[in-house]
Amino acid sequence: MRRRQGFTLIELLVVISIIALLVAILAPALSKVKEQARSVICSAHQKELTVAWRMYTVSNNGGICSSYVYADRSWEDASSWVWAPWDSRKNKAAPLTSNIDKEERMEGIERGALWPYTGEHEIYRCNSDASTYQHGRSYSIVDNMNGKYADIYPEQADWRIFGKVSEVPRPSESYIFIEENDPVAYNRDSFLINVGAYSWWDLLAVWHKGASSFSFADGHVEQRHWSEETVSQFTLPNEKDYKAWNPVTAGGIDDFNWMQAGWAR
Repeated sequence: MRRRQGFTLIELLVVISIIALLVAILAPALSKVKEQARSVICSAHQKELTVAWRMYTVSNNGGICSSYVYADRSWEDASSWVWAPWDSRKNKAAPLTSNIDKEERMEGIERGALWPYTGEHEIYRCNSDASTYQHGRSYSIVDNMNGKYADIYPEQADWRIFGKVSEVPRPSESYIFIEENDPVAYNRDSFLINVGAYSWWDLLAVWHKGASSFSFADGHVEQRHWSEETVSQFTLPNEKDYKAWNPVTAGGIDDFNWMQAGWAR
């Protein structure tokens, strides 16, 4: 009796169909696992940055590095945790209007006050960073951590600026590093919310399936899952259309209350 060799066309099609079905079923789960892995890496990056932030205070008599990343201004602050992208040929910050290249972005990071305590470019960027602006880094420090906005524009800011780590209240509740997606350029200056006016100002990044990572003054990291209103505001089709806004839904108000609670003051 002659033995049949191989599969028939119908059998092959059945096998292919089963494989395609399995892939379709498993794809969402694999995507979720992949994003969870990226979230873990992002949290690790923020934790490392916060350790560096704490180490800086130890080396500087408790002084906090500046959260303010200057742009094309005439003054410089050597204590800024990172600098703006730096043009080494002209020995000054690359202007906002220029086509900022990778070397300039990396040079700005290396000139920052935390670089001696980090030494790796990778920890300044989240693997889920979906920005179209190629910031070079994904994280910012909030302005009340030795920022300058409240000093430059006192009529617009009513928060306290902390210059010493010993001054920061409730370290386990006060966040330091956040994920930002500034549509202007390279996540410049420091991150702001208008605490007094109950208004969002800067563009928070929500790359982790509608969530963002925060590191706190005591060194721990948390991830906040946002309401539909908050996510929709921070995922506009064109980020340059983003404007400051006040939450109106119950979920949006709860989100901002959480931000207010963690804004040290």
